[in-house]
Amino acid sequence: MQGERLGTEIVRVAGTITTSRDNTALSYVRSAVTVRTIPQGHPTGPVTSYDFTPTGTASAPLWIFRIGDAAFVGASPELSTSTALDIREHSGVPYTFIASMFEGGAKNMADRWNYAHITYAAVDSGYAAGSAERLAEQARNVLRGLR
Repeated sequence: MQGERLGTEIVRVAGTITTSRDNTALSYVRSAVTVRTIPQGHPTGPVTSYDFTPTGTASAPLWIFRIGDAAFVGASPELSTSTALDIREHSGVPYTFIASMFEGGAKNMADRWNYAHITYAAVDSGYAAGSAERLAEQARNVLRGLR
């Protein structure tokens, strides 16, 4: 009975879909930003201090799709909510969706606030402070170029 109800609703909704006659923008860009890294190997409990000294660099990939007024940003690292909100609010695209852990995923990429407060997201990260902000800037720049 549930399957029949679901099928009926799908047919009803499909009947209300209309297509656009204009040339809707469709774009895809794979990008990346080079960020600084910190050593892995984290404490097993809460800490009040931590050495976040950068030791190297890594490439943080981004996948950006735009379909008309909607954009989809996929980031390999797990982003903090504030980073995703920053990308969305400054994307220049009316509807912007952010997906972390995209294409296999990577460790946390905390924003500067998390490093300043020595949170789990920062201590668990392999990325140095400022990396999330660089990734967000790259995403915004790519999105602006897709208009």
